[in-house]
Amino acid sequence: MEVANWTSFDESFSHASTGHPPKGEEKAVCIGCQAIGEIFSS
Repeated sequence: MEVANWTSFDESFSHASTGHPPKGEEKAVCIGCQAIGEIFSS
């Protein structure tokens, strides 16, 4: 979440069916999933 605050990269996330940005806990889940993906892709 700290990097998201620095870079605002999380503002580009949107819900696949509604197009709305994630709220609250949904945003943390999106960031967590991306972090896990980065770990396993290296």
